Amino acid sequence: MKKKILFLIGILLILINAPILNNFILYHTDNNSFKYSNLNGTFTCIDRFGFKDPGLTDLAFDLFVKETNQDKKDSELFRLYKINPLCFWRWNYYLTQSINYKYIDWDEIVSSKQYQNREIKGGKYQQF
Repeated sequence: MKKKILFLIGILLILINAPILNNFILYHTDNNSFKYSNLNGTFTCIDRFGFKDPGLTDLAFDLFVKETNQDKKDSELFRLYKINPLCFWRWNYYLTQSINYKYIDWDEIVSSKQYQNREIKGGKYQQF
């Protein structure tokens, strides 16, 4: 009986973290949870998991760094959310995306000396 229960739990975890089903679940449960920013706050983005949303890629950030001539310290992207291992439906996202970025709290960015006004002339930004 215990083996069957463990087997069913294992199958459930695999199904929930399967790519198509996982994106559907993340879209409906965690649509605004995955936020990213550079150190001075001039680049921010949210991974929303929508059908027409491309998802987070380094290409957009790399183009931003190239166009705005950011300092070396401001050319690193950070995640603004903590990894919660109890949220098992996020494991696929954590293992494929989150581990690529270091964590920093948004309050640390706002209180730092490097923080800049995010309303850059001609630029786009997201308000958190």
